[in-house]
Order: sequence, then C-alpha cells, then structure tokens
Amino acid sequence: MDTLRLTQHAQCRKQQRGISDLQIRLIQFFGEDRYQKGGGTVTFISDKEIKNLRAALDRIDNVALIKTPTETAATVLHMTRPIRFSDYAS
Repeated sequence: MDTLRLTQHAQCRKQQRGISDLQIRLIQFFGEDRYQKGGGTVTFISDKEIKNLRAALDRIDNVALIKTPTETAATVLHMTRPIRFSDYAS
C-alpha cells in the first residue's frame, strides 16, 4: 500500500488529535470513500466494518500466510506447531 502524503496541516492535526500512522493506514486500507462538495473525499471505516474487523482480529491468533518470492499467497494455515524460520530472505 502506498504511503499517504500528509500536508503540514494534516501532520499537525494528526499529532494534536493523537491519531497514529497505523490508524491512518487502516483507514486507507479498510475505509470507504464518500465524495464531498468541492471535490474532496472523506475516507472512514463504517461501524459495520469496524465490527467485522474486531471479530476477525479476535480469531487471528496463530493464523499465518505463506508467500512465494513473487509475493503470491501459496497457502494460509493455523500455526498449530512451531515453524522453522530462516535468518535470511532468499
């Protein structure tokens, strides 16, 4: 996901309001856009989507994604036993 560029004003408001970079990334990824008069867009996560995200996070323990070197998902699994990790990327 591309990093959202923040104006100096947005950076200042983010800091004043205690909004984290992670929160902004989550809104970017899971949010829905609504257009405003004047050409702007409001992006937010709906109450229904927040409920779905919370439920998914409650069930995410020990879930893993195995990816190929080309960033393709090869499989998903529950890590029910230890997995051997390499100290380097191929």
